[in-house]
Amino acid sequence: MTSSQRYRKYVTKPLSRMRLLWESHGMSQPITTTTEAAKALGVSAKTVQRMVSSGALVPLYTLPTGHLFEPAEVERVKAERDATRAAS
Repeated sequence: MTSSQRYRKYVTKPLSRMRLLWESHGMSQPITTTTEAAKALGVSAKTVQRMVSSGALVPLYTLPTGHLFEPAEVERVKAERDATRAAS
């Protein structure tokens, strides 16, 4: 097993478990992981982490393995980025 496979094992499983726990407790609010947010914004996961650090993107929860976001927050940031790009 390579180091990246070991890393993925420890990083992706807790988020999957968090999603299952979230849904099993009747939480109807959808959640978006860091990776999903990165794909939606068209950036890397590291860029999403930088956006969180700068305050441009606000996570719903911060876990040791990553962040969980409200989809509306990701869409807000995406709309702001699109508006900025259109203005220039």
